[in-house]
Amino acid sequence: MQFEFSTLLSPLALGMLLALCLVVFVALSVAFLYHWKEYGMDTQIIKRAPVLYLTVSAVFCALVVISYIVLIWR
Repeated sequence: MQFEFSTLLSPLALGMLLALCLVVFVALSVAFLYHWKEYGMDTQIIKRAPVLYLTVSAVFCALVVISYIVLIWR
């Protein structure tokens, strides 16, 4: 038995799920950045953590969106 993408989850539902996950991720990122700024120690690693976190997060979010687009256009 073979399943295709459209039989498992419609593109619209998958897009809405992706958007919801990205909104939750952004909300958590804002909370993390606030706590790093407010309660973080004054070390070089902690000062670089938000920049590193945002860079890696942006790369992962871009990969997720690109994967979704590739999956839809297949």
